[in-house]
Amino acid sequence: MAWISLDELLEQIVLAVYARWHEPELAGLQPELDQARRDLAHTLTTLAEDAVPVGEDAILAFLDRLAAWPEVVACAPEAFDQVATLREALLRRRQGGRPVRGTVVKATDLSPARRQDLVALLEEGQPAVLAIRRRHYPRDPGQWAILLEEVLDRLYFDWDQLPLAIRQELLDRLAALAPAVDAGHSLPADQILALLTWLEAQPAVVAIAAPAFLAHKLAQAPKTIRHPGQRLVTVGSRLATMITQPPSVDAQLHAAAIDRMEAAPAEPFPAELMEAAPAEGQEAPGQEVRLHTDVQFPRQVQAGAEVPLVVRLTLEQVASSLVAGQLSVTFDQLSKPEYVEVVLVAPGFKERTQSWSRTMAVYSDRDSQPAIFLLQAGDELGPRRLTLDFYHKDRYLGSAPFQVEITATPTQMDGGVQLDGRPLLARFLTQPPPPADLELRIVKGSRENVLNFVLHSARAGVGYHWRPVGQVELTAANPAQYLEHIFEQMSSLAARPVERLSEADAAVAQGDIINVGQRLFQELFPPELKAEYWRKIRPLRRDEANPQGLIRTLLITSDEPWIPWEMVKPYELDPDTGEERSDGFLAETFQVSRWLAGRGPADAVQVRRAAVVVPRSDLAYTAQEEQYFRQLAENGRVDVPEPLHRVQEFLQLAQEGSAELIHFAAHGRFEADNADLSPLSFEDGALTPEALSGQRVRGLVRTRPLVFLNACHTARLAFTLTGLGGWAEKLVDQVGVSAFVGTLWEVNDLLAAEFAIRFYEELRAGATLGQAFHRARLHIRDRQPANPTWLAYVLYGDPNSTVRFGRDGESRPEGGPSELSPADVGLDLEQVRASLRQSLAASLQAYIEQNLPQLIDAALARVLDDSSTLE
Repeated sequence: MAWISLDELLEQIVLAVYARWHEPELAGLQPELDQARRDLAHTLTTLAEDAVPVGEDAILAFLDRLAAWPEVVACAPEAFDQVATLREALLRRRQGGRPVRGTVVKATDLSPARRQDLVALLEEGQPAVLAIRRRHYPRDPGQWAILLEEVLDRLYFDWDQLPLAIRQELLDRLAALAPAVDAGHSLPADQILALLTWLEAQPAVVAIAAPAFLAHKLAQAPKTIRHPGQRLVTVGSRLATMITQPPSVDAQLHAAAIDRMEAAPAEPFPAELMEAAPAEGQEAPGQEVRLHTDVQFPRQVQAGAEVPLVVRLTLEQVASSLVAGQLSVTFDQLSKPEYVEVVLVAPGFKERTQSWSRTMAVYSDRDSQPAIFLLQAGDELGPRRLTLDFYHKDRYLGSAPFQVEITATPTQMDGGVQLDGRPLLARFLTQPPPPADLELRIVKGSRENVLNFVLHSARAGVGYHWRPVGQVELTAANPAQYLEHIFEQMSSLAARPVERLSEADAAVAQGDIINVGQRLFQELFPPELKAEYWRKIRPLRRDEANPQGLIRTLLITSDEPWIPWEMVKPYELDPDTGEERSDGFLAETFQVSRWLAGRGPADAVQVRRAAVVVPRSDLAYTAQEEQYFRQLAENGRVDVPEPLHRVQEFLQLAQEGSAELIHFAAHGRFEADNADLSPLSFEDGALTPEALSGQRVRGLVRTRPLVFLNACHTARLAFTLTGLGGWAEKLVDQVGVSAFVGTLWEVNDLLAAEFAIRFYEELRAGATLGQAFHRARLHIRDRQPANPTWLAYVLYGDPNSTVRFGRDGESRPEGGPSELSPADVGLDLEQVRASLRQSLAASLQAYIEQNLPQLIDAALARVLDDSSTLE
């Protein structure tokens, strides 16, 4: 076995340490490491040419010095393991003994030229830069584009950490590349290499993006190297957007956009009500072009046959398409294209290139480039449901599902596919907020109980690009009935009075909740998705234990109606070894939000007017929510009229669109047989989702408010004759609200009030929608972990969108209590009694007002009757 020489081992270890120079583990050791480097460099500089043993001893002493720090050994553990063997071999050679059995010791090279190289290595002023520059680029230029995307991703995320001069130089270099990207969605390979070479030479860049360079560059040079010259490399939509639409040179503006996002006017709903006047304070939309979806694919495909699926966006409706989707596209500049990524989910088919996404350039004056998928039908015959998802700037625009049939003898090879759902309606945003760190796309199969899973992340370091991760067939014949039992169990636990729960009862309740979450993970996650969770998703999660993680926000885009994904709790037990792996609930460990497959979510909400719907009822803690909004109005930031109590009052609000925030605190009930009949209780009756349609909702369509239904079962969905049904589907997919908050089961009144107030206060403090929702959830979890109310809440919305309160959109700085925030609702029995007395008094007053005339008439009648009897 051959061993490297001592000077080569020194170089290997030093470069390994340099590669991790900026990591937190080494940051505190840098002064000691610098001193050790200087000492060895001085020894080698003054070393006589014939004093090789002295030099070897100095190198070994230096390596022993490094080995005293475990953090340094972790940089190159295998190399440090060789030090002892090499030391023994050198000692035997000096003493004239036999060499170590099975080893060949190379002579240490301490010639003047070699010592000069080693001294330069030890005296390097930018260790991390040197470590990266000593590595080699892979042979394939396509890998260079992937590396560039990951480097830019990291730089944009920490844009404010770059010096102004570096930011400006980078923007100038990107501007020089932008015309080529716009023209052909590609770049010459040597231009990509030139930009990467410049980036890796900048210490400030390396401090941020070193992990990306080290992950992609090779320790050993490729066996064959060919100069790429002008070879064109395809640029994906993510990298194209990074090059053509980089952040502002102003780091303050960009940091604000990343952390809180600049407020933007709500997107208008591009349906038949699109001509309604814009809401107060909204900007007029930019230059828009209406485009149509053109999907060409046969209705029937022969088993085993390969057929192209062609997707375009056209200026005119194509008759043979039959997919009546529309997109209202806003172009920053009419002369420059926008880029749309088309993602296909096609169970029962294979794709020749094994790539399930395509990027097409979309133009304002002509039809788009085609996106072509080469699909081969499988052998299993029967109907198949295919889904096309459209993304712009990594932002979900909407979906176009359609049905085809795999058959042995096709009879309808010609003709377009039939759209399975409502037409696609979407609008491009000029400056959307960053996408979620990870998206889990769940697509219903041809049968209702079959779900297909796809993972994607716009962050290059995460490593998912529309990767299929399995399929699951729900074992229950009726999934709705299967989950109904879980909802009933959670409702029963949530309804228990929190002040009466003993420690033993609380432990049992927590165990029941955990058991349900772990069972959902076992039964709902396919094996491929489970493996990815433990292999990559969990290690990349960003939290206090891993502040350098890449995944913090999780968006679940789905078209199934039943599953409480927030409650899934990963757990694994190896039956052979007994080894366990466990993690928290998804809603606990990530900022989880949902969206329904259909149209994309809004990016921001500007709240100038809020409406509170609080029917007089026996809910003890609704007074807390009323008081919160009353104080908000008194402060003058938001107009809040008197609470609404009656159905007609709410319908008038929905038609006029006189609020950007609607908060509902009342009773709700879910009708599993027909979700569109699930009622919300008002003082004078009930309101169902099916009652909100047509002109009744034109105001909601125009203003796209944030809607919070703080009532039981309001986030539940079910299938109806025409698709999904329920409050979430009505408000999110049909009305198009900016965001929706509801519950999956009964919630505790006390905790419900606390959740709502904490949620709004976090938004007012500048938190994003996902941050505010997650913090409110954890707040009530910490208050009552044995009560599943904290898991009942569901957010439909973009986790990175913002909600600004007030006419000027100002938000309070984060940190510190709000002057409007009522004291946290505690388990104070006197407070409970006071709230109950207040609620009872309100109910009694309402009863008297409604029935007093009849009572007086009845009393007078009795008096007259008694008088007649006496006479």
